[in-house]
Amino acid sequence: MARLEAAERVGLTPIKLNAVVVRGMNDDELADFAALTLERPWHVRFIELMPIANEGEWGEHLPPPGDRLVTDQEMQAQLAAQLGERFTAAVTLDSHEVPGNGPARIVRLPGAKGTLGFITPVSQHFCPTCNRLRLTADGKLRPCLLSDGEVDVIGALRSNANEQELQALLQRAVGNKPESHKLSEDVTPHERVMAQIGG
Repeated sequence: MARLEAAERVGLTPIKLNAVVVRGMNDDELADFAALTLERPWHVRFIELMPIANEGEWGEHLPPPGDRLVTDQEMQAQLAAQLGERFTAAVTLDSHEVPGNGPARIVRLPGAKGTLGFITPVSQHFCPTCNRLRLTADGKLRPCLLSDGEVDVIGALRSNANEQELQALLQRAVGNKPESHKLSEDVTPHERVMAQIGG
């Protein structure tokens, strides 16, 4: 908290906090995270846990793979139960009102300085409107977080690709974005974990 407040003091704003909600780990802290937006102009995002090479056991006293996901509906119900009318009276904001909100559905609690966002890649996927690409630290461009497909950008740069070739490479990456992920068919990415992707 001290570091976040220091960042705010020196103007490193807007401050956006992403919280991947995991049952048995932090799902009891949603109301505390939401309360941060009341007094501070911070943007808190609750994100459903994505199955990206994390289906194994995490260790003793940690949730097993099948019990980790907390859906958006569960988050909403918990916030409504804990915050009552303060949450149920939240106002949904248009996407242009919060810069960089990406796929988040954004709400503001009554009287809050900041906002709450809900990112639902599993229970209510937003694939048709996704406009994101990820560039990994080793120079691969990933059109979709929930697919192992990648385009080699660093290889093209190292072989002195010209501007037109790089543009074609980027267009290919955008063209490779799938219409939808395949989680409902039990197809999940396995090549990299989120820390290797840059998520």
